Amino acid sequence: MIKKQQKNTKKEIQRYLKETVAKMENEKQGTIGRPFKLDVKNRFLVLLIYYRLYITYALSGFLLDLDQSNV
Repeated sequence: MIKKQQKNTKKEIQRYLKETVAKMENEKQGTIGRPFKLDVKNRFLVLLIYYRLYITYALSGFLLDLDQSNV
């Protein structure tokens, strides 16, 4: 009897957590954080350049007109 109650409680908790996470994700879509200065294509280009050349953040920031902390 106790094990059955524990299983029901566990299922209820899992269901509640899934609903809560889904609700939070729906509320957060596109509303969190600051918008990117570069679009996805340019961000990917920055990543490729960095991995290929291992340039410093200061240089990549200079090349892309970004602060080195945003690179």
